[in-house]
Amino acid sequence: MDLKKYQDHIISNTNQYITIDANGVILDSCNSILDLEKKQSLGSLYPFFDTFIELIALNKEDTFFFSCIHFTLPQNKIIVDVTLKTFIDKPALIIIQDFTSHYFAYQFAAQERNESVISKEKIELQNQFLKEQELFKSKFIANFSHELREPLEGVVAFSDFLKETELDYQQESYVNIIESSSQHLKKMLEDILDLQTIKLNHTKLQKDVINPLSFITEIQTVFKAKSQKKGLDFVSKISGVLPEFILADQIRFRQILSNLLTNAVKFTEQGTIYFETSYNYERANKYSLSFIIRDSGVGIPKHKLDTVFESFNSTDSNYQIANTKSYGLGLSIVKSLVETFNGSIQVESEEHKWTEFTVNMEFSKPNKSDILLLKTKQEQPYNQDKKIKILLVENSEITQLILLKIASKHKNIQLDINPNPEPDKFIEDLELNAYDLVLMDIDLEQQSGVDLIYRIKKHRSPDLKQTPIIVVTGKVLKEDLQVYKKAKVEAVLKKPFTEKEFLSSLTSVLGQ
Repeated sequence: MDLKKYQDHIISNTNQYITIDANGVILDSCNSILDLEKKQSLGSLYPFFDTFIELIALNKEDTFFFSCIHFTLPQNKIIVDVTLKTFIDKPALIIIQDFTSHYFAYQFAAQERNESVISKEKIELQNQFLKEQELFKSKFIANFSHELREPLEGVVAFSDFLKETELDYQQESYVNIIESSSQHLKKMLEDILDLQTIKLNHTKLQKDVINPLSFITEIQTVFKAKSQKKGLDFVSKISGVLPEFILADQIRFRQILSNLLTNAVKFTEQGTIYFETSYNYERANKYSLSFIIRDSGVGIPKHKLDTVFESFNSTDSNYQIANTKSYGLGLSIVKSLVETFNGSIQVESEEHKWTEFTVNMEFSKPNKSDILLLKTKQEQPYNQDKKIKILLVENSEITQLILLKIASKHKNIQLDINPNPEPDKFIEDLELNAYDLVLMDIDLEQQSGVDLIYRIKKHRSPDLKQTPIIVVTGKVLKEDLQVYKKAKVEAVLKKPFTEKEFLSSLTSVLGQ
């Protein structure tokens, strides 16, 4: 069969030619698609063709095209394109072209494309929902944190004040329980905020110059006392000569080691807590240190070792490190923080016998100017004789009472309180009284504390605009801290705070 015959064969099987008169009666048909007989009314067989009579009646030469027409045949359904050609004084010609396979393929492709579009839109909607859900959760945590910090601040501070009074043995034991519970609640609150910050990838490490020997020695001293209080032995060891100084986020670094050591003490009833620090190597201005924390406590089941760092995960034994009824989110946070140090953490354990955590981290080497600055700060004495005039802008009576109590113990501190300042009068008072420091809450009744800070920092008077400001607040999420930083405040004092933390903030800002 030559090419012409192939062509004729294919065309004859996919095209049908029909001639009809002005009344729609079939004159002739090749019947390659529809089985038709001469002298039948085409419209009576397929009502679709009834409209052709009106088009033929126009009595002019024209072409009309109809696409994607569905016909039901005895054996199957077909999809065709129909062309009507009309002539003057000649029978009309109908051309039927079978495109069933073509339209099915097109519909399949269109369906796939539509499903892809729907799937994409579904993913976008899911992502939008997750973003809104995360935003709602962040706002809830922020509000929850702020509301919880206010009453917790009073419990923490006044239990400290109560311990300084004359108490009998029973009263002192009760106060110790209050203090322990409030500190635990405070730690849980910080853990929740830390986990939220880490999940949102908002953790940014500070670069503090640290003497690792002094830093580790301080931690050893704290946990030796905690271990001995519980009747446990505490063995510490430093292997190798530690670098004189390293660059690290001091708060996060302490948090990693303290969380692990706290767990070790908490879940050990008898035996030994072992804490080893090792210097590994120096390479490319980086120091590698490793830490081993081992206890003789209840241990972790072998099948739970892979999930012990997951949030809210509990074990089958009493070692419920990640359970909110025990230590909370500590290990999940530890693992995330170690990874921000580009480090690693491993755990080994034998149930009912021991548990050992090994942490490896790298620290940058500080330059000489950073070290010199640290030494200068360390040599600066704390001067309790110098009078300090402080203005507290705060409408919380609890915070007012706490700071008044602290000020009364330190005779060099004069504390004035303005709970709800009017902006213009507030600036006048600052100019007249020449305060050394302003303690500023953010949530005031009449206006935002941030707005007042901007009024101070942008004032025309050079002396007034240089007045140091410490924000005293429970709003301490990353976005909040960015607002305070943009406002150029000197420090942030997080609620609830202790007397020691308050005096430390004064030292950092005023050198007091």
